[in-house]
Amino acid sequence: MYFRIIPIFFVLIFTAAFAGDAEQFQEIQKTVLANNSKIKAMEQEVHMYRNQISSSSALEDPKLKLGVNNVPITNPGFKMDSMTSKEIGISQMIPLGGKLGLKSAIAEKKYKIAQERLRKEKAELLHMARMNIYELLYIRESIKIMEEIKSQIKLFVDSEIAANKSGTGSLSNVIKANIEYNMVDEGLISLKQKERDVTSKIDYLAGSPVSIEGMNLHDDVLKEIKAGDQAAGVLSSNPDMKILALEKEISQDDVSLKTREYVPDMEFGFSYMQREKTPMSKGDDMFSAMVIFNIPVWSLSKNRPMVEEMKNKLAMSQNLLSDRKNSLVYSVDSITSRLNKWSSLYVLYKDQIIPQAELSVETSHSQHMAGTREFMSVIDGIRMLLKYKIDMSMVKKEYYADMSELHMLTGGEILK
Repeated sequence: MYFRIIPIFFVLIFTAAFAGDAEQFQEIQKTVLANNSKIKAMEQEVHMYRNQISSSSALEDPKLKLGVNNVPITNPGFKMDSMTSKEIGISQMIPLGGKLGLKSAIAEKKYKIAQERLRKEKAELLHMARMNIYELLYIRESIKIMEEIKSQIKLFVDSEIAANKSGTGSLSNVIKANIEYNMVDEGLISLKQKERDVTSKIDYLAGSPVSIEGMNLHDDVLKEIKAGDQAAGVLSSNPDMKILALEKEISQDDVSLKTREYVPDMEFGFSYMQREKTPMSKGDDMFSAMVIFNIPVWSLSKNRPMVEEMKNKLAMSQNLLSDRKNSLVYSVDSITSRLNKWSSLYVLYKDQIIPQAELSVETSHSQHMAGTREFMSVIDGIRMLLKYKIDMSMVKKEYYADMSELHMLTGGEILK
């Protein structure tokens, strides 16, 4: 049930987050998967394991026998002795004890493991691509915020210049305001450089240049979520959990297969013998059939160490599966805790901190204009408002990044 609920939850979250941009966001992810060389190589590996399923249960090649029997030495020929014959036969080795069925089951599980490894690689690759997309959107939003703050500082600079010309302002205030203005420019230069770097990284992951214009990190989906439901969904669909579970099953099959080596194999053969007419015989043709069993006398001493090895491998697989389960529960709990933290912080910034900071800037400016407050207190307020707005943008980015990681742990691929 959880396995069905979780993907729907992710679809709703990200469809709302990228409202109007969902198709573009999905196309970028498809491009990343289509152009990645490692993904292509792993897809070929999956195909290879699929072909091994049929070959693993195939019988050994039959043996064809051609021969002559009882040919006289002193006078070789086929008409001198009634026992002389030409023979053609065929034989087939048939393993008993269900060995072929176990080999086929092991091959099928190895094929499923290859599929899960491919799914894991796709999920991790797309998570990396999404992380860079979120980082790019955060950088662009930060640039927009800084441009807005820069415009506000410019108004203060112009105001102080005008006041200074009229004799009521201060040249010192003009210089200080210009310094703050230039410091914003310094921050913009760094952000634009990061924007170019992240854009290049996204193009690299996609294997070709992609357009990420007009996309935004929307803020109407930053909701608190419950850890328990998420953990259940992750445990039911995580690729590592499925791989370890399959490896445990393979170890069990290996133990059974090695144990069944004690069961003898059977070889069935059929021969047809043709005889020529002789003075002493009509030369009737003959046939013979034979069943041969190998006697596994030495199998016990040969297989006992290997059976013990397979049992140790089985115990190791069980411990690894348990450890991975505990690790995933912890990871999901940690991610969920961070998601709820980001959600709470966003509400705090949006509803309290930023409105109060904006009010503080307005009040400081009014008091400065009235001559009851120093100019730098206005600049300090603007600086803090800039920080809070960028922090709120960072909170949105981190929320989506953690949601992407949670989706990756489920083995999910493209987010719509």
